[in-house]
Amino acid sequence: MNDSIHAVYCINPDCNRRQNPAHLEFCQACETPLLIRKKYRLLHPLRALDSERSTEIFEVEVKGKRKVMKILKKSSPKLIELFQREALALESLDHPDIPAIELNGEFKITFKTGKVIYCLIMSKIEGENLEQYLERRGKIPYQTARRWTVDLLNLLDYIHKCGFLHRDLKPSNLMIQPDGRLAIVDFGSVKKITANNGFSFRGAPKSQPSSVTSIVSRGYTAPEQIYSKATLQSDFFALGRTLVYLLSGTPPNEFPIDPKTGKLIWRKRASRVPKLFAELIDDLMAPSPKDRPKDSETALKYLDNLWWRGIERFANSSRFKPIATASVFLTTGLAIASLIIYRTVFAPMQAKAYADRGQTALAQDTDNQLAVARHNFERAVQIDPNQSTFYNNLALICTIQKDFECAKKNYQKSLMLDKTPEQLSITYYKLGQLYEERQEFEVALNAYEISMKFPNVYGIQSKNSYAHLKIWQYGEAEVAIKLLKEVLVAAKGLEEESAGDTEKVVATTYQNIGWAYLQQGRYAEAKAALQEALSLEKSDSAAPYCLMAKVLQAEGEDREALKYWKTCRQNDAGKAPEVKTWQGDANQYLNFNKDS
Repeated sequence: MNDSIHAVYCINPDCNRRQNPAHLEFCQACETPLLIRKKYRLLHPLRALDSERSTEIFEVEVKGKRKVMKILKKSSPKLIELFQREALALESLDHPDIPAIELNGEFKITFKTGKVIYCLIMSKIEGENLEQYLERRGKIPYQTARRWTVDLLNLLDYIHKCGFLHRDLKPSNLMIQPDGRLAIVDFGSVKKITANNGFSFRGAPKSQPSSVTSIVSRGYTAPEQIYSKATLQSDFFALGRTLVYLLSGTPPNEFPIDPKTGKLIWRKRASRVPKLFAELIDDLMAPSPKDRPKDSETALKYLDNLWWRGIERFANSSRFKPIATASVFLTTGLAIASLIIYRTVFAPMQAKAYADRGQTALAQDTDNQLAVARHNFERAVQIDPNQSTFYNNLALICTIQKDFECAKKNYQKSLMLDKTPEQLSITYYKLGQLYEERQEFEVALNAYEISMKFPNVYGIQSKNSYAHLKIWQYGEAEVAIKLLKEVLVAAKGLEEESAGDTEKVVATTYQNIGWAYLQQGRYAEAKAALQEALSLEKSDSAAPYCLMAKVLQAEGEDREALKYWKTCRQNDAGKAPEVKTWQGDANQYLNFNKDS
């Protein structure tokens, strides 16, 4: 037990004395166990306990780690449904700035009195919420608001693309983490986007009645959401109202409404907010959903171009309208110079920031993080369309997601921008892999043929892949053997600069040579090549074992073949369809010889 913990709380919401000394096993007031499910201890409430609220939130300890437990203490069918939606959303979302639900972290507890409560265990996001932040530090400057707007639009974009509406964005549900990044918490009002919940990609809620539950936070909830017609734009409304509070220090429901436009009159209380940024906030919280941005990307694009929009407005303002020819040149020159500065300095910096976020997400290697990575690289190429590496990374993500048209398009754009030998070799090799996976073998051969002209690792891998296709699809073993021997010679020249990659290429090359000899019936040479491959192969690849089993079986060495067939069947086939066929052969052979 952690000696620094002096008190724990009873989980029973009806208990009249919930705080207990940490050494006790049962609550001293109601005898409820203080160790929940034999592992969780409630350390302290993360918000004041209130009998009127339907939920409580505690920091809990489990095996020395701190997590968060949300408790539903009022179990009406509608509240239970919302609670389960939250669990579903947190299971589906996988983002470092959104709480993660613990495995088996949703459960219910039944007390002796028959009362039932529902519990949800999730990761603890460190920091303080923005309501607390403002109480301590006061309203935020424009630069901070702009940075946080980008963070929140990116998070909303991720949530929406994963198929959810948050529906309760407000300062108390936003956390500033120790590294300065914002997080969105409390998904208790979340709703899955469906065809009949009033969601519209064009920005307007559908006119027919909706089944969306009405969730209201005074001052932050969009008008249409009050009438159970929440849309993607409802989250933008709440974001705009949140920004008003952060910039002014005044709750949005305390501002007057313009009777003619229905817009909030807030700008005088927010100091030094550029007019264009204020206009974006007004757009986010426009009274009608159709007047708000259609999606996060539209709002982010507006933000990306804010600096240039300011210059454009400055150059076209009444104070700077040309009075004479000289002023025409001056204004035009100013506009051109500003555009050049934006495109050469600011745009590349913004694009790199998106690309860095994309690279971080790509390294996570999960479906949801791939979506985050793709979004960031798409933003990067929109802002700076002249970087081939952005297109290459975007193409790689699309390949993983099986979006082949997207992958092909972005590899081709990369080729148009960077024609250096190294980049040509890499991109054509990846295109060859893409076409091979789609079983467009002739096109794949053409791509490999271009790449293998270059004397680097990718050129060598392309020659190996080209030979592999010649064996597998065309039965041209002799052509393949000639090419593969060239690969072995070329690979030796690369051993010092790329030892790890080279060893793998050499192992695959010997494997393919063994396969080609097997096709020709040259079993002794096939066996020798495959032994070389197996001596170099450090992974659990099935391919060389399957091929060696075929060679031994062809030579009549059935007992020895049996061992290789077993390893062939149990090892990894990877993405190679021919190896999966060989594993089918292994099954047949082993079933036939199961008594051996």
